[in-house]
Amino acid sequence: EIIGVVGDIREFSLRTPPGPGIFAPKTQSPWLLHETRDMVVRTSSGPGSIAPMIAAIVQELEPDLPLGPIQTMDELVGLSLDRTRFYAWAVALFAVIAVLLGGFGIYGVVASAVIQRTRELGVRLALGASRADILARAAGFGVVPALAGLIAGLPLAFGAGLIVRQQLFSVEPTDPLTLIGVVTSMAAVGLVAAILPAVRATRVDPAAVLRSQ
Repeated sequence: EIIGVVGDIREFSLRTPPGPGIFAPKTQSPWLLHETRDMVVRTSSGPGSIAPMIAAIVQELEPDLPLGPIQTMDELVGLSLDRTRFYAWAVALFAVIAVLLGGFGIYGVVASAVIQRTRELGVRLALGASRADILARAAGFGVVPALAGLIAGLPLAFGAGLIVRQQLFSVEPTDPLTLIGVVTSMAAVGLVAAILPAVRATRVDPAAVLRSQ
C-alpha cells in the first residue's frame, strides 16, 4: 500500500541525478536487516542539543545496534563536496593564471604594434589629424585583433565547457556571465594596451617626425 510520495533525493552525490526508490518499514523489508541504515531527523532546535537524546532513544529501542557518528546535513554535504571544492579551487587558480598570462600577452603584442606605428601617428598629426583621431586609430590597432581572437576562441570555450560538464554542479558550462566577463576583460586589456602607447604618440613633435622621415 502506497501511503505517500516524497520529493527527489540526491542519495549518492550532488552530481548524481536522483533515481527511483522506495521507503519501506523495517518489518516489511527483510533484505535490509543486515545492511547499514541511516536515520534522518529534522529539528527546530540546535542539532548538538538533540543528538544525545536521539542516541539514547535508539539505544533503548535496539540495545545491540552499534551507532555511528551523528552528523548534521551541512556536514554531510560539506564532506561530499570536499574533493569537488578542491578541484574547483585548483581549476579557478589555473584559470586566473591563464587570464593573467593572456592579458600580459595581449598587452605586450598590442603595445608593441602601436609603438611601431608611432612615426605613422606622428605624420598624421603633422598632416592635421586630431589627437582624438589618433587615439581612435590606435584603439583600433588593439581592439580589432583582440576581438577577432576572442570570437575565434568562443567555440573552443564552448567545447571545453562540454568536456567538463560532469564536474559542474548548478553551473552551466556555457554560463553567459562568465563568458561575457572574460570577453569584456580581455577586450579592455587590448584597449588599454593600445591607448597608453597612443597617448605617448600624441605627444610626439610632428616636426621632429617629419625631419626623421
